Amino acid sequence: MQNSKKTGEKINVPAIVKTAVCGVLFLATVYAFATVSAGMMNDYMMLLFPSAKVLGAWALRLCVYALLFFVMLGVCSVLVRPKWVMFLVCALGAAIYALVCGGGMVVWVSSAVFALLLVWYAFFVMEQIENQINFSVRPLGDKKTLVGVFLAILICVSFGLGYFNEATVGKYAIPPKAREYVTETVFKTLEKTVEDQMKVQTEGQKLSKKQQAELDKQKQDAITKAKDELKKTLDDAEKQLLPYKNYVAVTLGVLAFFVFQTLFFVLLLLLSPMFLLVFFVMKLTRFTHEEAEKVEVKRLKV
Repeated sequence: MQNSKKTGEKINVPAIVKTAVCGVLFLATVYAFATVSAGMMNDYMMLLFPSAKVLGAWALRLCVYALLFFVMLGVCSVLVRPKWVMFLVCALGAAIYALVCGGGMVVWVSSAVFALLLVWYAFFVMEQIENQINFSVRPLGDKKTLVGVFLAILICVSFGLGYFNEATVGKYAIPPKAREYVTETVFKTLEKTVEDQMKVQTEGQKLSKKQQAELDKQKQDAITKAKDELKKTLDDAEKQLLPYKNYVAVTLGVLAFFVFQTLFFVLLLLLSPMFLLVFFVMKLTRFTHEEAEKVEVKRLKV
């Protein structure tokens, strides 16, 4: 009995299936990026008072997911046709982002603007690709900076909303976690300072139980006094900042923007080689192929 297909014969996968695969992969990268953004909204204190280990792991996830998002956006812009399908993919991506980040008017509006930006980028790439004589990835990098800027804005919106939502519910300007962090850090430093001073004062002396108890009392009194002064300082700051808590959220978002924009700028430098590698692998695996087309050219002659 003969095999229905010869060994090594090329298996033709319908273009619609390949288009669907590209679209699904793009939506998956949007979802992955949205989980990082939502995490920033739920744990915005991580950026204000970072732990090297936690912040490093979070930054690594952000970089990987953002890079995959950029790559899949470029791949879909080149391969997904017709245009209305790409429009639908961008709209679904924005909806997924908004839903993962918890909805809300600000998130939905920013996601809608995000969708329009993605559509504009994709249609720009499509037009440039169609006007090329030989395929190249150059058009994919022409407008990438603007997309990177808006990704940074989305992260910053989540960062600012995280503070704003918690401050609005709790009716405070300085979040409890921030107060706790500052208090704990100051107390650790203070205790060490007081202990070092007492060690210097009593160095070489043999203290009785009564003297040791008195020193311990002095230490405790100094720490208690410092606690009261710190609490008063934080309460005064709270009263001054409370009327401006909305502006505090905006300020935190703007400061975070410069951090993330710098990070995404570095990632964007990796995009061109990444695009070359991805499309090379696609041609190697026969996911894509090149076709020569005959084009009619009108020339003016005498």
